Amino acid sequence: MSSEEFREHKKNDGWLEDADDKDDMLLSNETIRELHESWKKLLHNSIVLTQQAYISDLAADQCLIDDPVAYSKLSHREQQALQVRYGQKKILQQLLQLTS
Repeated sequence: MSSEEFREHKKNDGWLEDADDKDDMLLSNETIRELHESWKKLLHNSIVLTQQAYISDLAADQCLIDDPVAYSKLSHREQQALQVRYGQKKILQQLLQLTS
């Protein structure tokens, strides 16, 4: 390794720059719509399985968030967990619609 390569290595904390353009590998709403049907089905089935792993559904979490009395009984940590879980379920629901 030359001194220039070593300086670059040290500057990047040992990480190499990725020269490949990975934009074609990104999933967006548009690219999901354009997926081949077999890939959409695989993604759809994966989303359904992920949703089934949750104990409660999106509507139940929404009711809990909308009920100020019940929501206030949750600890701060539980409220934050509920918000995160609700956001995850919203994303899964949107993905489910894109793959249907």
